[in-house]
Amino acid sequence: MAREKSGTFKSLTDFINRVDLSKVTKKTLESLIKTGSFDFFGKRAAMLAFYPQIVERVHQRKGKEKEGQVSLFTLDEEIDLKDNLPDIEELGREELLFFEKELLGFYLTQHPLTPFITQLEKRVTHRIHSLSTSSVNQIIIGGIITAVKKIFTKTGNNEMAFVRIDDMTGNIELVVFPKVFEKTKNLWFKDKMILVKGRISQREERLSVIVDDAKALT
Repeated sequence: MAREKSGTFKSLTDFINRVDLSKVTKKTLESLIKTGSFDFFGKRAAMLAFYPQIVERVHQRKGKEKEGQVSLFTLDEEIDLKDNLPDIEELGREELLFFEKELLGFYLTQHPLTPFITQLEKRVTHRIHSLSTSSVNQIIIGGIITAVKKIFTKTGNNEMAFVRIDDMTGNIELVVFPKVFEKTKNLWFKDKMILVKGRISQREERLSVIVDDAKALT
């Protein structure tokens, strides 16, 4: 609405100055920054560090305007639409991608596996989309962990896990029984990139992989 009324936003400060801050909250602004909506204004790290000050400055100015402490002419002169962001190092690639996946549900800038695809293809026997019940007895696949469900067995109260991984061609569930889980438990965390050696299992029409061993991809 604000863009349609007054044209393209010139800076983060311009955006915050023109929107309704009772509707566009600090949390909303933080989410927009984290997902790259304002990347053309500067580094996400710098904007995350500085946007609260911009919001506070705009609140103060609008408060004075509402109370009639400044005239419209003085107000126009005082508005500085430059962000003057601090010169700080950008967030790491993994952190930027984590924010995108956390807030959008998907990776916007780049899939985290992209830089490792060549390495992955050299070390696996199958990509996930090619798996079937006719796959050889033991397979090696790899990918990024997208979900982890850890449970304790009814008999023995031993920890095991059901894990889902994605290799950009598809995704599949891994079944990590207690014996294997115990020796690989440091691997089973969301967003971890792993290699898995295992066997195909089929229940009804759904395929899964029974894990015999696993290690980090990088």
